[in-house]
Amino acid sequence: MAGVAGAIALAGWLALAPSGTAAPAACSEAGAQLTVGLARGETAKLRVGPSGEILVDGEQCAAVTTSTASGLIADGGPGAQRLVVDLRGASFEAVELEARLGRGRDSVHVLGTSGAERHSLGSEGVSLDPSTGAGLAVSGTDTLSFELGKGADRVESAGWRRPLHLSGERGRDHLDGARARDRLDGGRGDDRCEGGAGTDALISCMPRFDATSSPLDAHLRNRMTGRSWHRGCPVGLNRLRLLRLPHWTMGDRDVHTGRLVVHRDADSDVLRAFRSLLHARFEIRRMKLIDRYGGDDRRSMNADNTSAFNCRFVAGTSRWSEHAFGRAVDVNPVENPYVTPSGHVSPPAGRRFAERSRRASGMVHRGDAAHRAFARVGWEWGGDWPGTKDYQHFSATGR
Repeated sequence: MAGVAGAIALAGWLALAPSGTAAPAACSEAGAQLTVGLARGETAKLRVGPSGEILVDGEQCAAVTTSTASGLIADGGPGAQRLVVDLRGASFEAVELEARLGRGRDSVHVLGTSGAERHSLGSEGVSLDPSTGAGLAVSGTDTLSFELGKGADRVESAGWRRPLHLSGERGRDHLDGARARDRLDGGRGDDRCEGGAGTDALISCMPRFDATSSPLDAHLRNRMTGRSWHRGCPVGLNRLRLLRLPHWTMGDRDVHTGRLVVHRDADSDVLRAFRSLLHARFEIRRMKLIDRYGGDDRRSMNADNTSAFNCRFVAGTSRWSEHAFGRAVDVNPVENPYVTPSGHVSPPAGRRFAERSRRASGMVHRGDAAHRAFARVGWEWGGDWPGTKDYQHFSATGR
């Protein structure tokens, strides 16, 4: 592959270095070819310096640069090695890279840049950037992983038959998967995952569901008292829990963390339901504690706020709402309004969504992702009520 820009060769799944105890990482130069030796269990990091020098673990170990080198080989012996190719900064341009790692739990890790980067994988190797012709041939390696930068990065895979790991950041990252068990951990952006027609296991293409449930602290208790909670409420503050829930948000279609207060006996159900909503990319306008609106349900609904606990009666009655017990959640009230048989719609901004044949982001329909998420934990939907419909309302009791 030396001297051939863009040419990528697969040396076969063989450990090409001799067996036995390997020396520490070292460089040897033969003309325009640079070889880096890896010891057993050693990690080497390759990157390009500001003057085009090739750096190994932060130091230049030979005179060749990206303008004079025709190829670079990372040659490892048997054992667990890891090669990191750092593209943050300057690229390797037309320098061909070859990783020869030993059989074992080896991996090649590619760090992406902050710009629009494109990588392609094929049965004969990896093209790190087709616009420059730089390529990476891999042999004897178990896993190839890409940590994409904060840009419109794209990884295309066709015919790659080894495990692949993609870790995205904030950006429009894209992967077209091939016939492999790919693991995708996309970041907070419009990550797109398309598995191939083989055995792709698209485990995740979004942030982890890092939700928490905790008792109310003194500050929150004081804030809620006189707003969403007061003496005489059917549950005490010590029986309530604060949930912090990641969710996809309308508008920027990014992931933000919202807050709900629920009964301590309902927190696991709500966590499970919102995990499903995140995985389904169901969008929520906002999720603030109702105390921000003075505990006023109408103000919260007008703001299209998703909420849970609120010590109040059912509208027009002296009967406690399920919200007063922390066993109900209202989701996107504008897109899912309260509609009576006489035609009254609350909140008023939800009137255009009263016609449920409409399809729009954040709406709940029978059998869709939101409906299924709550049904799986045994909660019922107000959209199934006879007569009056409360399309925003999910509760543990069905009331």
